[in-house]
Amino acid sequence: PEVKDLLGSFSNLRGLLDGAAPEPSKLLSELPPGTSTGVLKNGLTYYVLENHEPKARAELFLVVGFGSLVEAEEERGIAHIIEHLGFSATKAYENHAIVKFLESIGAPFGACQNAYTTFDRTVYTLHVPTDKEGIVEESLKVLREFAYFTRISDEDLDKERKVVLEEWREGR
Repeated sequence: PEVKDLLGSFSNLRGLLDGAAPEPSKLLSELPPGTSTGVLKNGLTYYVLENHEPKARAELFLVVGFGSLVEAEEERGIAHIIEHLGFSATKAYENHAIVKFLESIGAPFGACQNAYTTFDRTVYTLHVPTDKEGIVEESLKVLREFAYFTRISDEDLDKERKVVLEEWREGR
């Protein structure tokens, strides 16, 4: 299927790349004691906090700094659709393979793998086991796929549009 240049098509999203990321100084002062933070070479800010419960589980969150506020009227809902498309297909995962992988490691859809979109952000959440070699690393790769490589094709859009519209109808 033809893959669209999302940022080329939506001028408000393109503008996010041109501006500087907001400083999280206020958020940093509200973090629990013992939280480690840093910034990777690619600009990604990370936060790590050890939790003792639940045992042998990691909670991974990817917070993408855009939501419906950056959408023009004719773009309404695009951030939400992109959120859904991440679970459908990415550069490295086809045909809901992300969902299948996470379910295979004991992370059912909804409870342990989910996402939501608000006015100012899209948040992906994964709750994964830590007691098996390679699972955390593969889960971090899933988050990378959400951040950089969500596939957006006409076929994918047709499938997810129905799901997003149904969610919108239920939420009214």
